[in-house]
Amino acid sequence: MTPYFLEKDPLSKMRCQILEYANVVKGLAKEYHCVLVELQPSFDHFLKYRSYTDISNDKIHLNKTGHMLIAESFLRAINAT
Repeated sequence: MTPYFLEKDPLSKMRCQILEYANVVKGLAKEYHCVLVELQPSFDHFLKYRSYTDISNDKIHLNKTGHMLIAESFLRAINAT
């Protein structure tokens, strides 16, 4: 699973740093032939319609709804949906 940051601005410093980490995870998944679960796109879609405060107090640690988004991303990645 790639790391994520609950920020709408794709140019924010923290979000750019998280993207770098995500690229490392993507490379490792490819190198080791692992299923890759990309989380940022799910959160980006959510943030088009709602505020990060609906799923987190600090843009990182999630509540139940945020964990549901991770579960849905996982299920899509393994073609279970």
